[in-house]
Amino acid sequence: MTNVSIIVANAVPKLKSSWAYDFFFTLVGGFGGGILNPVLLCMDKHFPFPMGSDIVIPVVFTAWYCIHYVPYYYDLVKVPAINNIVLIGFECVRAFLIQTWALRATSHIKPSYFSFAVFGPLFCGTIAGCGGFFCLLGPEGIMKMVPWPVQSAFLASLFHLILTNGVINGIPKQNHADAHTLILFFLITTRLIPIKTRNFIFNKIFGFISYVTRLSNDIKPSPLKMELHNVNNNGSKKKKKKQ
Repeated sequence: MTNVSIIVANAVPKLKSSWAYDFFFTLVGGFGGGILNPVLLCMDKHFPFPMGSDIVIPVVFTAWYCIHYVPYYYDLVKVPAINNIVLIGFECVRAFLIQTWALRATSHIKPSYFSFAVFGPLFCGTIAGCGGFFCLLGPEGIMKMVPWPVQSAFLASLFHLILTNGVINGIPKQNHADAHTLILFFLITTRLIPIKTRNFIFNKIFGFISYVTRLSNDIKPSPLKMELHNVNNNGSKKKKKKQ
């Protein structure tokens, strides 16, 4: 929990915001998946995470306070060796939450058209890995592009679904422990490698998918939106000429 709190608190701007806002930002941003998933699944046994354990809020507050007000603490956390430890801890938490909520969704949602539930566990696993992002920014967070935290949460959830259900021929079905190890390796590796290297690799993959599907990870309107935009522009020009 401390690792998650440090990562999110580190991203909170100090200027033009009260300490209460910063702390709330840290709490919700760090544990958004644990807040949203129990509500989405209507699971009475699992309260939204900050409510379910009385140690959460004091730990989050301590991490937030140290980052913002303890001298040299921020500089210490940014030392490469310590920063890597914090990042690894952050991804360990994400991997645990992604698997936990994917499995809870699998046990809670009955299969419909397939032998196992597909989109429910995939969605809950993704939310578990980046729910705080959507709690704070809503859909506008992906309006211009889908950032890596969301992409990685979705990919890890997708890998978990494939591995634990033996979806693809040739890839043996994995037990939960092995699936967790593999998605943890994916999250840690993609977090620690240089951003340019990661972007180069996945931009090639997503670029091919974008070329085939015509879906783009940036601001690029669909053919229908372009057509409607042109129609509206032409209609506006005709009205101006008549006037």
